[in-house]
Amino acid sequence: MRPSRPVLLCSLVAALAACTPAEKAGADTGADTGSPLSAGTDGTDGTDGTDGGGGAIDCSGRAVLVFVGEGGDISDSPAVLAAAALGATVQATNDEEELVGWIQAGDAAAVVVDAPARRPDDEHQPVFAALIEAGVPLIFGMTDLHREPTWMSLLGVTAVDQWDSRPLYPAPGASTDLFTLHQDVPAGMRGLYSSWAIDGHALVPTDGGEALVVYDSAAGTEAAVVTTHGGRVLVNGLFGDVFDRIDEDEDGLPDAQELFENELVLVGSCG
Repeated sequence: MRPSRPVLLCSLVAALAACTPAEKAGADTGADTGSPLSAGTDGTDGTDGTDGGGGAIDCSGRAVLVFVGEGGDISDSPAVLAAAALGATVQATNDEEELVGWIQAGDAAAVVVDAPARRPDDEHQPVFAALIEAGVPLIFGMTDLHREPTWMSLLGVTAVDQWDSRPLYPAPGASTDLFTLHQDVPAGMRGLYSSWAIDGHALVPTDGGEALVVYDSAAGTEAAVVTTHGGRVLVNGLFGDVFDRIDEDEDGLPDAQELFENELVLVGSCG
């Protein structure tokens, strides 16, 4: 069995729920594996029990679980940084068995899978199916999704692999502007080429879901991010490592972290 690398981040004083648009969070984000990771304590970043825009959020001690693909750096994961910046107690791991154990404990407010290096094992599909059935918010992205019909069916999408880095824009006509929901994400953001060769997927929701982010232009038709299962599942055709060193708007926060924050705010709920 691979060694476990859990990280426990931040006391939970605020976490994930539907929020009103807010000003940018504080940019003081630590990244020390195994130690508290905080976005600061100036009252603008959620550590005072707000979402940064004054909306109170209370998850009553529930956790955000993050699976970072095998070999990924937990302390530098944009999903981990995003959840911590929202004030969540984050349990993050490279070990899939550990993640499954946490999910089965039943105390997660949301689960994030950002796995560009390695997809979850098929044997754990029933665990994720139960998670979705229970309505626990799930943000999910994995390598070679286009080769995995059972995972696509479970998530409610079809996927086509993308081999080039392509600029990203809010989907035209979407019910939510994912680029301005909580953090301001620069339209046209474009990541580095992925270290995993495939830079992502173009997605089509198959269960009445919605495209939130598209490739190439503001009028693009190929989706990079979609919601499914009534909006409680968000499927990323993107990998965090493609964007985790990109800060196109030069605000001191990686664009990938900002996008994950908006995704968590969108799907997260403590109700």
